[in-house]
Amino acid sequence: LNQESRYKTDYVKIRYLDNHDRERVANFKSGSNLMNLWALNFYLKGASFVYAGDEVCDPHLPSLFEIDEVNWDFNKDISNFIKTLANIKKKEILDSIFDYYYEKKDYF
Repeated sequence: LNQESRYKTDYVKIRYLDNHDRERVANFKSGSNLMNLWALNFYLKGASFVYAGDEVCDPHLPSLFEIDEVNWDFNKDISNFIKTLANIKKKEILDSIFDYYYEKKDYF
C-alpha cells in the first residue's frame, strides 16, 4: 500500500506471475494453489498480465532473445479460468470497491 503514496493517483501497475527472468509458477504450483495465485493476480489493483504460455501452464522458461514458441499441447489449459477472472475484474462493482478502499485510506 506504500505504492499509493509514491505514484500518481491515476497510475496503473502491471501484475504478473511469470516473465522471462524467472522460473514459471507452473513448475512449482499446481491445482488450487495455482488458481489462487491467478485469482490474487487479477484481484489486486492494476492490470493483470498473462505471459505467453501461462494460459496452458507451460513450464518452459522462454528466452527473451530467441524465437521461443509456446507449446499449446499441454493438458492444463486454464485460459477459460483466466478469461473468467478478467471478466469479473471488468465488472463495475469491483471498480467501486477498489475506489472506496483506496480513497478512504490515509497513507500519510
